[in-house]
Amino acid sequence: MKKIIKLTESDLIKIVKKVIKETNTIEVSPYKLTITKNGNIEVNNNGSIKTYELYKVIDYSPDIKLTAIEFSNDGKFLTVSAMGFKKTKEIDKDKIKTLIKQNWTKTEINYPTKDGTIVLFKQIL
Repeated sequence: MKKIIKLTESDLIKIVKKVIKETNTIEVSPYKLTITKNGNIEVNNNGSIKTYELYKVIDYSPDIKLTAIEFSNDGKFLTVSAMGFKKTKEIDKDKIKTLIKQNWTKTEINYPTKDGTIVLFKQIL
């Protein structure tokens, strides 16, 4: 026997917000990485939280701020946009974990991708 469940508009909004929030978080134990509403990455290290802006580093030009950042539903890919271009990169969780662990006290972290691109994490102080 099927049940009919009635939802109010506010109930539906809460459910949608929760689903969106869950898809913008990945676990890289002991770290939890979350995409914030303004496209930054928040790193939670057992209650100690740092927020970073992401930039793509290109030789001979200013760093380009990456926007519209999102994790894939399975947490294996990260999609970023900059200046109208969109790119999806595979996430190497072990590499990210090591990078965060080694650079937790620094305000800037360079993340080299497999194709040689450098992504710069700048901490928002």
